[in-house]
Amino acid sequence: NFDKATAAVLETGDLSRVLDAVPTIGAGTEFISACTRKIPVVGQAAEQVNSLTTGSERLVRGALGSGINNICPAATGRPCLTGSAYVGAKISEEVYKAPGERSSFRDREGNWWHPVDWQYLPHFDDHARLGVFHCPALKAFFCGCRGTQDCQDINSDIVVAFGGLPPDRCASVINFVIQFKREREEHYRDLELCDLRTCGHSLGGLVAGYSASYLGLTAEVFNPYAGINDGVIKGILDEAGGRSATINVHRIRNDVASAFYAEGSGITIKEYSHTKKGLAHSLSQFLP
Repeated sequence: NFDKATAAVLETGDLSRVLDAVPTIGAGTEFISACTRKIPVVGQAAEQVNSLTTGSERLVRGALGSGINNICPAATGRPCLTGSAYVGAKISEEVYKAPGERSSFRDREGNWWHPVDWQYLPHFDDHARLGVFHCPALKAFFCGCRGTQDCQDINSDIVVAFGGLPPDRCASVINFVIQFKREREEHYRDLELCDLRTCGHSLGGLVAGYSASYLGLTAEVFNPYAGINDGVIKGILDEAGGRSATINVHRIRNDVASAFYAEGSGITIKEYSHTKKGLAHSLSQFLP
């Protein structure tokens, strides 16, 4: 392990990789979980153990690694997002702003994305927590879910930390998207809805990911917050079946908030190095 960790440090210029020399048991629990995933009850129990084990290891390493990279950021492995991933990161940033302050932007391919005025959208209780952007050239929409920013969000964070999901936030986004798809012909008679995706950062990433899983959409999520039972919840959802979804998880390897985020059906986790000073959890790690 020490030789591999030393080689990784030299190859990537990331001093936090020295922590890879510390022995772990996560690889063993991941193997057992993968082998038993389709077995009722046994699969859920194995995934619970695996989530706790690998998540705890990532949590400890992330806290230590973040401290190292705040002093000496990694030299390589930074996120170089393009396409849908870049758009998702930019919208996730924009939805932290007040609804009237959200701005249009141009993606890496030169296409313009514009915030959709709420008068053209279905009713939603809190405009500050959600934002819809539209790209006319691509005939595409992105629904951005805001992360933690007020006391109500902190209540949701506590629920997630102790192994649950924020039911109100997930349900409200799901209902909104369903209404939006139903009403698009009335509100967008001159537009065609060819593509609808969700995105979000932190708590918003968790909400966007689970909403997309339920609706069979594609999501781009960044350092999504997750609790200790995330693996069990995903296992239950996998067993229940449902619509095919694609969840692209973008994670800074030292982030502690997403340490317990588990793999599941349709989920792809992409890890990047901590290349900027500041919190690994910050959305700014993903943007220029």
